[in-house]
Amino acid sequence: MSAPRRVSDDEIRRAYEMTGSIQRASAALGIHGSSVHERLVRLGIPRKQARRWAPDDDARLLRDYTAYRDLGRAGILAEEMGRTLPFLARQAGRLGLTDVRHPKPFAGRWKYMSEADVRLVLDEFKASSLGLGQWLARKGWADDGFRRAAQQHFPDEWDAVIESKALTGSMYRIGRAVEYRARDDLRRRGFYVMRSPRSQSPTDLVGFARGIVLFIQCKRSGTLPRGEWNALVDLAWSVGAVPLLASSPTGRGTVYMRLTDRKDGTRRRQPYEPYEPHV
Repeated sequence: MSAPRRVSDDEIRRAYEMTGSIQRASAALGIHGSSVHERLVRLGIPRKQARRWAPDDDARLLRDYTAYRDLGRAGILAEEMGRTLPFLARQAGRLGLTDVRHPKPFAGRWKYMSEADVRLVLDEFKASSLGLGQWLARKGWADDGFRRAAQQHFPDEWDAVIESKALTGSMYRIGRAVEYRARDDLRRRGFYVMRSPRSQSPTDLVGFARGIVLFIQCKRSGTLPRGEWNALVDLAWSVGAVPLLASSPTGRGTVYMRLTDRKDGTRRRQPYEPYEPHV
């Protein structure tokens, strides 16, 4: 197999200026359209005003749209054709190429992607200045597949990346700060602490020490809805763990309350009591 052709920046620039289209420039140079687009962005060359839609654009959509869509790369095709993704989807709909019920095989591929491959994608996202939604939209990817794959292979790093991209003072950062404060406090007290591996779990943290297991929910306000409260109590009692609510109402330090009973939906005082975790 011959090596891919190496194309200089000047060749990219000239081909794009002569053709006025990423698609035509890539065809003239014999390289992929996404490569042309990435080089133009790196060179700071603005995309030209979109030309009128032509019959050869219909032909390109009929040939390539479903393949790109099923690979989760419709956004790449839009970039290659010098169009926005919503515009391209409208043209595809006009040609009968869209179907809300169509299978999404690419979404399933995330599940079986190797850790090394997920690492490459995660590193690309980390290097981007975009938030998750904007970055995925630019890629033309759905949220669920990438998020689940990254959480599966790199759960702690994923949370750190999302937190770093969240606005200062956002509810996400405030909630994480309470959780990290409780984690660090318990570690100083001699507990081995790990974060819950699944966001659907009733626990935020699990603490281990000889003869004791703590299941902990972290809420800055110190209040927990009935459903979450009872789920935490039921899970903890089922394995002999201590259900705890960790809070930081003043923004300093951590207050622990042991949940002593399930909530019954009445107005009676919340069934909990002060608790000091000790090894």
